[in-house]
Amino acid sequence: AASAAAAVPVAATPASATPLPTVPPAILPAPAVDAALLASAPAQAAAAPDASATPPKPANKELAAATQAATQSAAAAHEAEMVARGIGEHMELLKQNIVAERQLRDVARKKVDNAEEHLRSLSDELQRKLDANENVDELQQQVLEAMSRLTETRAESRRIATHLDELQTELGNLQAEQLTALDEAESKRDEAEQARLRVDELSNPFAVRNMIQWLLNHGVNVLVILAAIGGFVWLARVGESRLVKLMANRTRVGNQEERENRAKTLVGVFRSVANIVTIGGGSMMVLDELGLPVGPLLGGAAVVGLAVAFGAQSLIKDYFTGFMLLSEQQYMINDVIRVGDIAGQVERITLRMTVLRDLEGRVHFIPHGQINTVTNMTHGWSRAVFEIGIAYKEEVDRVIDVLHDLGRDLRSDPQFGRLILEDLTMLGVDSFGDSAVTLKFFIKTRPLQQWTVKREMLRRIKNRFDELEIEIPFPHRTVYHRDIAASHALTDQRHDARWASGDAA
Repeated sequence: AASAAAAVPVAATPASATPLPTVPPAILPAPAVDAALLASAPAQAAAAPDASATPPKPANKELAAATQAATQSAAAAHEAEMVARGIGEHMELLKQNIVAERQLRDVARKKVDNAEEHLRSLSDELQRKLDANENVDELQQQVLEAMSRLTETRAESRRIATHLDELQTELGNLQAEQLTALDEAESKRDEAEQARLRVDELSNPFAVRNMIQWLLNHGVNVLVILAAIGGFVWLARVGESRLVKLMANRTRVGNQEERENRAKTLVGVFRSVANIVTIGGGSMMVLDELGLPVGPLLGGAAVVGLAVAFGAQSLIKDYFTGFMLLSEQQYMINDVIRVGDIAGQVERITLRMTVLRDLEGRVHFIPHGQINTVTNMTHGWSRAVFEIGIAYKEEVDRVIDVLHDLGRDLRSDPQFGRLILEDLTMLGVDSFGDSAVTLKFFIKTRPLQQWTVKREMLRRIKNRFDELEIEIPFPHRTVYHRDIAASHALTDQRHDARWASGDAA
């Protein structure tokens, strides 16, 4: 009895000492996990291409079809990879279950061994008591219980072994499915790579085929746009003279030359603005045809324009003042003006500046923002002003009559008469100088002709005065000389007289 009692704890010790698995197999149902993974794989595969990168905008139908095929191939490859990955994760879980079942099988086998050992011990004890004719009722009951426990442990061991065989069979099936899924994923990856290479080939702008296709689709449009830009610029240049004549003939303010100069000024500015608008708009169209985004360029231009507006206020002032000068027609091309200390003939007018050339041929570039006062010496008509000095001995009325005769002769001259608008206007005696009497008069002329008329009139005055012996005096000055000795003697006499008057006092 003592040995039997000692055998039972020994048999029970391995079962209690062996660690049981913490994850029972019933918690991990293999079919449910597989279905969940397979159901989530297509959704993840469909979402993967959108998250990775947005496909570029296709340039033609073939590239669009290739891009769509590449997107679908990439989605199919990602889905196949997700399926293979799900099978692999399921296999890992199944392997963990198999490990746990093996641990349970080992525990069950140890229980069977302990039960058999306990049953043999009880059987030996029962046989010994039977041989000794002792009471064996209690011992027979223990033998029956040990046989029942042995039957239960053997049944449990067989059940665990059967479940382990099922798990191993399922693992083998999953391995075969994984190989198939991996092969399919590899095939899908190859298809996706081929589709990507196709898209790269079609989207490469330097490929010969794409260059020819681009020339057929866009090259003609670019050439048409460039030709249109050149045509507009050429028409603006050619039609400038005709437009000047048309604008000059539509108004009757001023003579023909003045009207043409005014029209040239306005047409020149308008042509410059039209060229800027035409070239700028055409350039935007060319960039859009080349595939470059025009919207960001316009946005950047707006930001740059705002920065320039704050940083270049003087430039904006130049343009605004130039617009006012042109709208008010304060001066025009070929006018002679004075701006501050600079005088010259207007060669060119833009919205930003005026170009003057003085008598020595020097060119002055004057920004409109720096112009405060403008003196136009040829606006509408001009005057040749004369100041003629004659000797005091000459008769003034006679000289005035001579000047009137010269003025009438000059106006009747076929060469100079067309430059004069009115007869000579005599203002009369202007001043008495140190050596001459100054007579002042003027002749009204066409714009820019006052200097020509004045030079010719002065030439004729000099010749006529020489014929009539009318003196044009040189400036002279009267000098008084004093005798130094006589001055000293007079001073001494005054001194002596002063002393004499003092002594008398």
